[in-house]
Amino acid sequence: MNKIYPHAKEESWWDGPERFKFINRCEVSRIQTETLMRTIKVLLGDNGIDVGGPTFGHILKSLNIIKGDGVDIIANGAKLPYDDESLDYIFSYHTLEHIPNTEQVLKEWLRVVKRGGYVIIVIPDKRYHLHDPNNTKLGEWAPEEKTPEELYGIIEKLNADILSFNTRNNNFDFEFLIKKEIIV
Repeated sequence: MNKIYPHAKEESWWDGPERFKFINRCEVSRIQTETLMRTIKVLLGDNGIDVGGPTFGHILKSLNIIKGDGVDIIANGAKLPYDDESLDYIFSYHTLEHIPNTEQVLKEWLRVVKRGGYVIIVIPDKRYHLHDPNNTKLGEWAPEEKTPEELYGIIEKLNADILSFNTRNNNFDFEFLIKKEIIV
């Protein structure tokens, strides 16, 4: 029996709870990402990036980054090629767990976001969606998986306001909407 997913098949770490038995989670994630990114662009415009991109370019040293204007670049998700306070937002869907040192990565993302700008994160909940810790294959290795409480604690240390925190109650992932503080 799988200790992480009591209802999952032993051979499939991504199958998750019984209710996801017939769902291709990769396809669901792709659709969710595209929908969220479209919504973010309507609300915040094109001056932002999607770290990870809808193609899920989880390569540890260079992540696929999609600018709001649709331009696709390759860059290190922990060292972004942007000036301080140059972006209105950063969106990341199921990517943060693949980049080592979550706190440093979030500091970097907040560096490039303008005061009053946003960091939107959706990340798998390690209580329900634990990647195989023995799999060190690039793109699948996830050294920074977190529970909602663990990521909340990291974000609390940073110069940011948590505007929204949603565990979704879906036994799969959770999200944060973070706003970079405006210093008056």
